[in-house]
Amino acid sequence: MAVPGRFASDGRQVTEWSARTEFTGDRLTSLMAEIDEAGDPDTGVETWPAESEDAVASWTQEEAG
Repeated sequence: MAVPGRFASDGRQVTEWSARTEFTGDRLTSLMAEIDEAGDPDTGVETWPAESEDAVASWTQEEAG
């Protein structure tokens, strides 16, 4: 993922995180279902990570080295 300008160095952690973040069709479907079940987008987005620990863990693990 190409990030222009200063953000690439100043936003290194965000850049690395966004490169690891991937919403597959199944993940997006589960997020949308969680929002629908919660009846409120904010609540659904807040509760979804607990239901999707594997995905979140793969996105938040630190790069080795």
